Amino acid sequence: MNLSSLLSIHTPRMRLVALTPELMKAEKTSSAQLSRLLNAEIPEGWPPASLIPLQPWFLKQIHLHPEKVGWYLWHGLFQRPYLDILVISCGFMEPPDAHGGVEIGYATLPQWQSHGFASEAVPALMNWAFSHPDVSHIRARTARGNLASAHILEKCGFEQTFSDPMKPAIDRYICYRHLPIRQA
Repeated sequence: MNLSSLLSIHTPRMRLVALTPELMKAEKTSSAQLSRLLNAEIPEGWPPASLIPLQPWFLKQIHLHPEKVGWYLWHGLFQRPYLDILVISCGFMEPPDAHGGVEIGYATLPQWQSHGFASEAVPALMNWAFSHPDVSHIRARTARGNLASAHILEKCGFEQTFSDPMKPAIDRYICYRHLPIRQA
């Protein structure tokens, strides 16, 4: 796999790479292989705990729909002079729905939290999603009480919509295309 052939987005400090079937398989089976494919260090403890239960679903979706690369997981690589390091997983739960909505999410290992990586990755992915004319809004969910995550969403232009009575521990947010995307 050639790194230049991967769908990627560059931010001031990161290279965001959309996961392909080959990258997803490597992530599930071999950190060494993932490291070689991304040309990056894979930190101890990867992937973030909140991503682990979702990995089989993402792996299945990207294998069933390889043409939808970009609408699932992206990995954020902190660019360093000697070797990039994987610091965040972010992306979308699926391609746009019939109403033009996508849901964004992100997860960072504890040692890389509070370094601004989610605040950098979320607006980049929002801009990527809104570059597709069929996307009219982006949804997000966060655990009630996760003030850091809520703050990131609000800084990026999301507005809290409601708390789900079926899932009282979850707060929901939304950002519409016509609202400006703020760099967090």
